[in-house]
Order: sequence, then C-alpha cells, then structure tokens
Amino acid sequence: MVEINTKNALTRKAGEKPPEVLNVKISVQNLNFFYGDKQALFDVTMDIPERRVTAL
Repeated sequence: MVEINTKNALTRKAGEKPPEVLNVKISVQNLNFFYGDKQALFDVTMDIPERRVTAL
C-alpha cells in the first residue's frame, strides 16, 4: 500500500500563485461508487487533465 501526504498539496500560502491551468479532458461530478452494498466513493467531483495519470 502506498500512502501519500496530501495535506500540503491541497493548500496554498498567501501570495502563492495558483497551479497551472490544464486542459481538462474528463470532468467527474458527484460520483458515488459501490462494491455490492458497500459504498467506496462518496460524492467525488474532480477534473482530469489531458496527458496526466490520475488514480482513485
């Protein structure tokens, strides 16, 4: 299992420039996913840019 610390990745400090704007190829809104009766994803909304690897 790989653990990724996203605490610092999701915040910006005052005066920091926003991340680069990427060309969105897939937009996901309010995604819920179930394995049988068990809900695995809850209300996920995200944009997936072109030429990037994205995993859930």
